[in-house]
Parts: sequence; C-alpha cells; structure tokens
Amino acid sequence: MPTHIVKCTQCGTDLDVSSFAPGQIVACPCGAQLTVPPRPLQATQPPPPASQVGAQPPPPQAGAYPTPPNVPPMGPPAPPYQQARATCKEANLALIFGIISIFCFSIILGPIAIALGSKAKKILATNPHLAGSGKATAGLVIGIITTILGAIWLIVLIASLASQ
Repeated sequence: MPTHIVKCTQCGTDLDVSSFAPGQIVACPCGAQLTVPPRPLQATQPPPPASQVGAQPPPPQAGAYPTPPNVPPMGPPAPPYQQARATCKEANLALIFGIISIFCFSIILGPIAIALGSKAKKILATNPHLAGSGKATAGLVIGIITTILGAIWLIVLIASLASQ
C-alpha cells in the first residue's frame, strides 16, 4: 500500500498516516492535533512514447474504471407494434395473372387480370383495412396492355393467314 504523508502545520514534520482513515485525528510528536485528509488519487501513467502510439493499451486493472450511471434511453419511446394489414386476395391474383399474361396466353389471361383488378379495386374501396391497392392497379394495367397487344397479335396472325 502506498504511503500517505501529511506535513504538520506547527513543526513541519512529515507524518505517515497510511494506517489511519480519512477524517481521523492524529497527534504529532510536537503535540499538534492533525486531521487525516482523504488519500490523493493514484498518479496516472505517463503517455506512451511515440514508438508505441499504435500499440494496444494495457488491460484495465480491476476497479480502475467507475461503473457507468444508469442513464435512461435517448429520444421518444418507440411506437407500439402495429399488426400488418391483410392483403386483398383478388389484388394478388390480378397481379399474378397480369404477369403471366405477359409471357403466354395474353388474349385469355389479360381479361382475367382486368376483371380481378376491377373487382379488387371495388373491394378495397369498401374495406379500408385491406392492403393491395398497388397490386390491383398493376394487375389491371398489365392486363389491359397485354389484352391490347394480344388482340393486335391475333389480328396480324389472322391477316397473315388470310393473305396466303
């Protein structure tokens, strides 16, 4: 244990008060009464030499760091969890049929996508708790485009067969 030295205010004698608690009264050989002050903090280590600037610091000693205070979290509290809205089944089907009609059977699947998209739009208008408006619109638009392209393709096919 490091020594704790106190200088007498009357005679100037250095007294070792390491074995006494702070606040305890100690008598000097000259007869003066001294109160033991709190122990000074441990001296900190000097900064490392320039050659060790990038080196790893030594591991902390037990009790070297104070425990952090109990600080409440910053910012407003998180909003309560909201359950996801159910998606309209017809909107999903309209989008699926519209995408498939791009690749095959556009003259058949396009009108189905249009019918399901229109039905989904009506259902979504009456039930605001359902999600899927974007899917219904996408299925409707894709269905219209593929039906028009399919009809054009069918007209061109019939015209080319009739000219032969």
